[in-house]
Amino acid sequence: MYTFQLRIIEFVQQIRSPILDEFFKFLNLFDTPIFYLILFPLLWIGYSYRFGAKTFFILMISMIINDLLKNIFMQPRPYILDPSVGIIHVLSNYGLPSGASQVAVLLPLLLIEHFKKRKWPIILGINYFFWISLSRLYLGVHFLTDIIVGWFVGLGLFLVYLYVFPHIEKMLKKYKPTNIFWIALLCLFMLSLIPKLNMHFIGFLAAFLGLFLSNKFGMFLKDSKTIKEFFKRAIFAILGVFVITLIVSFILKKWPSFIENTSYFFMGLWISFFGSYLYKRLFIKHKKIKK
Repeated sequence: MYTFQLRIIEFVQQIRSPILDEFFKFLNLFDTPIFYLILFPLLWIGYSYRFGAKTFFILMISMIINDLLKNIFMQPRPYILDPSVGIIHVLSNYGLPSGASQVAVLLPLLLIEHFKKRKWPIILGINYFFWISLSRLYLGVHFLTDIIVGWFVGLGLFLVYLYVFPHIEKMLKKYKPTNIFWIALLCLFMLSLIPKLNMHFIGFLAAFLGLFLSNKFGMFLKDSKTIKEFFKRAIFAILGVFVITLIVSFILKKWPSFIENTSYFFMGLWISFFGSYLYKRLFIKHKKIKK
């Protein structure tokens, strides 16, 4: 099976050129933390906390499921079996399913479903799906089966978002925010004991904490009404994430193993509470009510 799939990769790589190599290496950034450090604050603070929060949680669930499946199947990546096909190497040695392919299906569907009757999400989504999926073969980091399974997992997660999330939202409205927070905290703590999943659950925990604080202190921002407002809020939020990452990296430079987990925690807190809090204090004028 691996021999046939390696031949598929070799066939795709027949179009190799220095320009294409750089192009597909650039596309690999969409499968790195840098992409999510931009995407989450862009949507949550820049555009809409409702859509941003739901997108954050479904993509975090996608990462958790992907990690779990990779450690169940333990299928090696193509370049491990044949180093000649590896244009780049990635941190995980396992490839089934492809996380990038999961998101290549899930994220476009989220945008298309949210921005109904608009053409740009469809055009953007088709291109994102095609080029990201092709990049996994071209770069030699995934077999075709990894990509196909990733597509189906991504589709399944979209169905969860479409049909399960609304029921969860209705259920949560019946309970006090404090009770929800402590129940979620207990569940996340227990699940975080699962090996190799801690980083993503730390992001979950921080986002839940931020949502609780935002709800308690009324720190949710209203949806952006103009392009100018969207970019202003997005740039502010993204800069905040990278400043936090730099500060954490500097403080914990002697303990590199803690940097990623700590960055995920503070990123979750920033986009779910502190970013909105500071933006309101710095840029939104509160009109005094005349007596």
